[in-house]
Amino acid sequence: YIFNARKKTVAFLNEQAFFDLLIQNNLVERFESYCLRPDNDLYTFLYGKCGLTEAQVRPAILYEVNVGEAMDTEHTLKDIDCFMRNVRQQAYVPGSSVKGAIRTALLFGMLQREQKTYMEFPGQGTKRGVYFPETRYIHTLGLNDKPEDAVNSIMRGVQISDSQPIGDGSMMLALKTDSAVDGQTHT
Repeated sequence: YIFNARKKTVAFLNEQAFFDLLIQNNLVERFESYCLRPDNDLYTFLYGKCGLTEAQVRPAILYEVNVGEAMDTEHTLKDIDCFMRNVRQQAYVPGSSVKGAIRTALLFGMLQREQKTYMEFPGQGTKRGVYFPETRYIHTLGLNDKPEDAVNSIMRGVQISDSQPIGDGSMMLALKTDSAVDGQTHT
């Protein structure tokens, strides 16, 4: 992405058009070198180091959003995850993501009803020893003798389609905040 601190926008690139831009302006090797440096500010690289103009870069921009409170000039190199896009480069919400969110909400509700915490399930979970109570609450169909197997999931028969395409004008940038089990938050 290209973060423009002056305009407070982030521009997401159409990868094919971006590489066409690099090829047309004989910048492929310079871009390779740029990618290997730790100070990867694409705005500075394109406009400062390569001397490209906004008119030259504009065809490579898929869409642009205001950053709001999500970014500032001191923290420009954040990871930004883009929406899934179909072959026509239209954003959409995958049905599998909605299904996963519903599954997580169901599991959370089940745990809350029983007032359980993750510490109350020692030894359950994956082969790596990571705790997760889905075996007890979600994988309850008993279709085979492996309770950790997703074949036994109560979500097995639920199918959710992908959303209709979402217009780029509806996109926004939001700061992600994770909550840890100890109550602390991390942005």
